[in-house]
Amino acid sequence: MSTFQKRATSASGQKMDQKQRYNQIWNSMAVQNPKIWSTWEISKNFQGKRNLEIGPGNYPKIPLENGYFLDISETAIQGLKKLGLNTVVADATNLPFENEFFDFVAAMEVLEHIENHNQTLSEIFRVLKPLGFFMLSVPLKMEFFNEWDEAAGHYRRYEIPELQNLLSSNNFKIVKYRYPSQWLKKLNLDKSKLFKKAYQSKKSWNFFSIPKPLINLGVKTWAFFEKKGTPKWQTDVENLDNYKDKAIVMLCQKAGLS
Repeated sequence: MSTFQKRATSASGQKMDQKQRYNQIWNSMAVQNPKIWSTWEISKNFQGKRNLEIGPGNYPKIPLENGYFLDISETAIQGLKKLGLNTVVADATNLPFENEFFDFVAAMEVLEHIENHNQTLSEIFRVLKPLGFFMLSVPLKMEFFNEWDEAAGHYRRYEIPELQNLLSSNNFKIVKYRYPSQWLKKLNLDKSKLFKKAYQSKKSWNFFSIPKPLINLGVKTWAFFEKKGTPKWQTDVENLDNYKDKAIVMLCQKAGLS
């Protein structure tokens, strides 16, 4: 077994503990407005539609009105439910919704947390209306699989050809893609350094003892730089093999079955 496989396997063995940690994390933060994130540029086009977000935590990216939110974290769902939103605690590999129910589905930094990501994509295809849209973001390049990935409960980082094949085999067409925020990179705001200890240790650095208002200010600051430093969307999907960054955001469309 390769080093990377061992690391991914260790992430698999920590799932129960991960759920507890995410519950603790979301309990330390307030629910944020989806408009603060760069993805609002896409999500706003689906206002008034029926939308689903998988794994939003406290950071929903889709319009709140008419939105449905699914997460395995009871704490995250409770926070969203208090806002009067449609919520459900469930697994992404078995979505509790009817066929062709949604116009738009988002799963931001989610697929890498799911062992059976193929089944999840199959379920997303099932619940999307014909020609519906799917937005996702994932980390790339297994050579960079590190302590952050382990601590966050990632099963993998993706390679572009693997991601293309995964989407295509589940009948999704890549419409456009985007690089992550360049400002975050320039400012060296590396979450693997900032948050790694919060996931790994409850003793050496008690992230959860920081006052909630201070944490929320930090989140809004992060969102500001994330939004301001976001590059333009790219439509030259035929050149994705030349993509070099460590993460990617994609907008896909449900393809018709022949």
